[in-house]
Amino acid sequence: MRRSRKEHSLALIFRVAISIGVGALAWFAGSKTQHPSTALAVVTLWMFFLLFTHAQRLLVTLYGEGDLSALSLLPVTNETIFRWQLQKFVRRSGMSLLDLLCGLSAVAWWLEFPPLKWLAVLPIATLAWLTLLALAMLMAIYFPAFPYAIVSAVAPIIGLALFFAREYVGPPLLATLDRAAPHLNVVLPVGWPISLFQLLLAETSWLIATLLLPTAAIIWTIKHSMSRLQSTYEFHEVVVGEAPDLVPEEAAAEAAISETSSTDQPFHIGVTAIEDIIRARHFMAAPQWRERGWFEELLWRWLTVREKALAEFVFPDGFIITNAWKGIAKTFVITMLLALVAAYVFPAARNWMLGIGLFITGFQALGRMLDAGRAFQAIPCSGVNIPMYAVYPIGYRELGRVLMKYTTVQAPALLAFTVFASVLTVAVIKQPIALGAIIGCKLAILVVGARAFALALSFSSNTNDTSGFRFHVFALIALIVFGGILFLLLAGASLATQWLGWIFCLAAVAQSYAFFRIYGWFYNRTRFDLMAFPRQ
Repeated sequence: MRRSRKEHSLALIFRVAISIGVGALAWFAGSKTQHPSTALAVVTLWMFFLLFTHAQRLLVTLYGEGDLSALSLLPVTNETIFRWQLQKFVRRSGMSLLDLLCGLSAVAWWLEFPPLKWLAVLPIATLAWLTLLALAMLMAIYFPAFPYAIVSAVAPIIGLALFFAREYVGPPLLATLDRAAPHLNVVLPVGWPISLFQLLLAETSWLIATLLLPTAAIIWTIKHSMSRLQSTYEFHEVVVGEAPDLVPEEAAAEAAISETSSTDQPFHIGVTAIEDIIRARHFMAAPQWRERGWFEELLWRWLTVREKALAEFVFPDGFIITNAWKGIAKTFVITMLLALVAAYVFPAARNWMLGIGLFITGFQALGRMLDAGRAFQAIPCSGVNIPMYAVYPIGYRELGRVLMKYTTVQAPALLAFTVFASVLTVAVIKQPIALGAIIGCKLAILVVGARAFALALSFSSNTNDTSGFRFHVFALIALIVFGGILFLLLAGASLATQWLGWIFCLAAVAQSYAFFRIYGWFYNRTRFDLMAFPRQ
């Protein structure tokens, strides 16, 4: 119990330090640019990142908590369990309110507000916090399949990379943020209540007060969102009607079912037909996912017999690649068309629509490339989480090989997306088209190469490799930190236009694979257990 309190205290101290860092960054941006909107834009961007984190946390709290199975056995109603879990989510999101208070207070301190104006900081922060919760609920309801976990994982990595390269990218990024800040606080819904802070300034437009109406409308949806979530929150044994027999011979099954379609009784075959199916072993046929598209067929030919068996474990319903990329392409085309339409009505909105479209489709594509199915699904067992693959005779390298092949097969689709998106981006900012094509090719290579690094971290997330005070624990932590920083540095250097950039790009891929192999050495020497304590 004492150890748990220490870990909780360290996590709390680290989280408070992040809140203070948000305030310090807002103060720095305001003092450097002398524009309050730029300082507020820092807070807006941080809330935009937390929006995805909160949506993921809400889904996990309501549907993925380890104690839900135990709560379902208690003599309480579904409404009570839902209220408990929702209260847990709200308590955990309380630190975002501290982020807002630190950020807005830092801006007020930099502007040297009188005591009377300081009284408005808390109400504005509360409005922004409620807006954040309301938007997180709406996203969890209407976009539950969006890869929120990918955004939550990639955004801190990007922030860490920017921190180490701040001497080179800091001034241009700050200048870009300074130019985009007035529009950024208005375009992003999380920035609407934060923009109300400008009403406290001496010279401001009272049109900003109109943002209070959409802010109130978003907050008003909290009640409806809670009712919507609660309506689908039920703990009971699912009882389905009697289903017809699944006959392997699809043509014969469809013919037999069509003959009995006039009755309400489910279709069943006789004992003799069942015996014939068993003798012929048709019932052991795997899902015919290789017929779903060109990528699936290519992956099927590439996999060995053993890897095909592992594929059934990772994706029980088979791989879905072609249709997934068609959906990403459809979303990308729709957002680009909306950007073209917006350019005629409000020219400044074109770039924002392009940015939003690239953000959504970019993370969708990244989610497809890093998808691991149920390979690393954790199973609660006696107070610890054990990955599902540990229950079966599945090795580190063979599971990683299957998933890396799954990622590599999608490389042509990713290459087409990154090249087209990069060319479109450089065309908007009036840069050479060839530069966009080169950057797009390098981005595709880096994403495919980063799969090996991500796989090692996925294995690490379900072990106790970083717990304790042993030599190999510190060596492994140093390896992870050094490997991550080195990959980011090589990836950043690869974006150079000279031929040396290609060498850095290939070096980043090689370093990622080397990290995967080195971590596998620790893994195969059984230096740690395949279990991890659930997060509190």
